Amino acid sequence: MVDNRFLEVFNPVNVVNDDRYYVDFSLVTGERVLEPMRRTICLSKPDSFTSQLITGYGGCGKSTELINLKSKLIRDGFYVVYFRFERQLNEVDVRPTDIILLSIAYRVIQSLKRDFEINLEPNFFIRICIWLADVLLGIFRLQLNFEVEREIPKVGKVKISIKPKDTTRNLSKLEFWDRIKPSSNNILDFVNEILHRATGKLKQLNKKGLVVIVDNLDHLDKSTDLSLLEQVFIDRNEPLSQLKCHIIYTLPISLIYSKKYESLKRLGGGIDPKILRIVPVQLRDGSENLEGIKLLKQVILSRAFPHVHVDKRYSLISQLFDNPESLTRLCRISGGKVQKLLEILNNCLQRVYPKILVKGDIEYEIKQYCNRLLFRMTEEERKIVCQILQNIDPEIALEKRELLLYGIQKGLILEYKDRYKGSWFGLDPTFLEIEEFQAIVKSKNSKHE
Repeated sequence: MVDNRFLEVFNPVNVVNDDRYYVDFSLVTGERVLEPMRRTICLSKPDSFTSQLITGYGGCGKSTELINLKSKLIRDGFYVVYFRFERQLNEVDVRPTDIILLSIAYRVIQSLKRDFEINLEPNFFIRICIWLADVLLGIFRLQLNFEVEREIPKVGKVKISIKPKDTTRNLSKLEFWDRIKPSSNNILDFVNEILHRATGKLKQLNKKGLVVIVDNLDHLDKSTDLSLLEQVFIDRNEPLSQLKCHIIYTLPISLIYSKKYESLKRLGGGIDPKILRIVPVQLRDGSENLEGIKLLKQVILSRAFPHVHVDKRYSLISQLFDNPESLTRLCRISGGKVQKLLEILNNCLQRVYPKILVKGDIEYEIKQYCNRLLFRMTEEERKIVCQILQNIDPEIALEKRELLLYGIQKGLILEYKDRYKGSWFGLDPTFLEIEEFQAIVKSKNSKHE
C-alpha cells in the first residue's frame, strides 16, 4: 500500500530527513562525497575548527546529502546548525560577506535558544548597535537619539534612532560600504564571540563541538554575476574561513571553473571543494546507464514504499504506474537531477492521485515542463543551446571554455562522472524534447548520413 505521506514526500521543495528515503548514488557517481567531510570534522583536534566546501549542479540532491551528513554528525556527538541561505547578494546594497556572517550568527543564536533555552542574543545585539552608531558618527557626524524600541530578554527595551545633522550630505551605497570597510572586521569579531560562547555552552552539555552548514549558497549562481561570486568567495573570503566553529559552505558550481580556483581553495582550508555529481542516466556513448536509472527509480519507490525492502519495491511499481516504462521515461528525462524528477512526478500526482499514473499523464507533464522551460529562457540562452547542438558533439569539449561556463551557470550543460573514466559533459535532455531544438538535431544527423 502507498505510504500516506506520498504527496508530501514528493514535493521537491521539501527536504525529507528520514533515512528510509535516502538513496546512495556513490555506486554510479564514483565516490561518497560527504564522508571525507565528516571525517575531517570528527578527527580534528578538540579546540580547532575546519572550513569545508561542497558544490554541485542545481537539483542534484545537495540538500538531501547535507541533511544526511547533519544526522551522522549529531550521532557523532556534535551540535549541528543547518540552514538555507535565502538572501540575494548585491554588492551595491550590502557587503555580501557581512550578510553571510550575520546570518550564521543569527541562526546559531536562534537554534540554541530553541533547543536548549540558551540566550546568546543580548550582548551581541547591543554591541552591533554600538559599533554601527560609532561608524555612522564617523561617516556622517550624526547625533543619536534613542527612539526605536527593541525588546531583549533579561535586558529590557533598547531604543535607537539615528538622525543626521547635515541632511544635504548624501553618500551612495557603494561609498558608504567603502567607508565602513575598515571597521567591518568587527563583524567577524562579534560573530566569533557568539560562536565561542555557543561552543562553551555546548561543551557543558557534553557536545563535541559546533558545526554550521550553510546550504543554498549555490543557488546564487543563476542570479548573481560571476565577478561578484568571485569577489565574495575568492577575493574577500578571509572572514568566511576564520569562524570559530566547524563550517560547511555550499558553493555555486561555476566557481569550480573559475581562473581563480587555486585561491578559492583557501576558503576550504586549502582542500579542493567536494563536488556532488548528477546521477548519470546515460553512458559516454549515449546508451542508457542502467545502474543510474535503477537508483533514480529507488528515489520514487523509497518514498512510496518506505517500509518495504529495497529489492521488493520493484514488484510494486504497478501500484503507481500503468507500465514500468513510464517510470523509466521519467528517470531519463530528469537527466539525473533528483529535483526535476520529483517536480515532474509531483505535478502528475497533483492532477491524478490516487489514480494510477498512465503514459499520457507522464507525457503531458513532460510537455508542460518543457513549455515552462522554454518560456523562461532568454533569447541569448536559446542561441547558446542552438550553438551547442549545431557545433559541439554530445561530449562537450573542455576547450570551449566560455560556452561551457555559460551553459553550466545557466543549467543548460550537465557534467557526469563515472568510476573509471572521469567526467564528461552533455546537454540537459529536456532540451531535446523541445521542437525547435529537435529540428536542429535532426538536421545535423541528416548531414552526417
